[in-house]
Amino acid sequence: MSTAVCRSGVLMIRSTVFATSLVLPALACVVLLAEAADTPRSGADVYRDFCAVCHSGGWQGAPIANDAGEWKDRVNAGKDALFKNAKNGLNAMPAMGTCMDCSDEELKGAIEEMLPR
Repeated sequence: MSTAVCRSGVLMIRSTVFATSLVLPALACVVLLAEAADTPRSGADVYRDFCAVCHSGGWQGAPIANDAGEWKDRVNAGKDALFKNAKNGLNAMPAMGTCMDCSDEELKGAIEEMLPR
């Protein structure tokens, strides 16, 4: 059974069981989130989650993923130009292609995923 005692305006939990039942799940969440943040998403995952909505069908003039004709001029401009446009946005595409928490590595992976093979 948990009890709480207020001393000098500070609520003190007297039950170890109660405190542990709150702390351990919170720590588990922190560890899982930290691990997830350290692992970069694959280009395929970023493409699927953020890019495909426009690039799978050419919405608003977006070049269709893996279509050589759509990407020819863009590829000729160089990968640095492709990355800059994805990072800053271009025409109807917002900056970062809506993936505001993508790292540069993840963004470059998504671009690679869309280029013709």
